[in-house]
Amino acid sequence: MISKSSQVEATRREFIFPLILSIFLHIILFIFLIFNANFPKKPDYVKAELWSSLPPEVQPTKNKKVKTAAQENQTLPSELKNKNLVDQSRNDLTNDQISLEKKKLKKAKLALEKAEKEKLAKAKAKAKAEKEKLAEAKAKAEKEKL
Repeated sequence: MISKSSQVEATRREFIFPLILSIFLHIILFIFLIFNANFPKKPDYVKAELWSSLPPEVQPTKNKKVKTAAQENQTLPSELKNKNLVDQSRNDLTNDQISLEKKKLKKAKLALEKAEKEKLAKAKAKAKAEKEKLAEAKAKAEKEKL
C-alpha cells in the first residue's frame, strides 16, 4: 500500500508540470496581446505662436490710392479693354498650341520608337531565316555525302 506522503509527492509532481505549462502559455498570450494591441496614441496638439504684442501696423500713404481690377477696367478706354482681351486670348491660344505641340512631339517620338522596334524585329527575322537556310544547306550536304 502507498503511504499518504508518497501520494502527496506524486500529486505535487503531477501538478507542477501543468502549472508551469499554464503559466508559460499565459505569458505568451499576454505578450501577444500587448504587441498586437492598438493603444491610443497621443493626439497632435495645435501649435500656436504666443506673442507678447501684435506686430506694428503699417499705415497706408495718403498719396497712393489702391484700385481694384474692376475699377481699373472701368477707367480704361474700350480700345484698351479689347486689346487686353485679345492679348489674353492670344496667351490662351499659345498655351493651347504649346500643349498640342508637346502632344505631337510625344506622338512623333513614339512613332520613331515603334519604327526602330519594327526594324530590329525585321533584322532578327532575316537573321533567323538565314540561319535556317544555312541549316538546310548543311543538312542537304550531309545527305549527299551519305
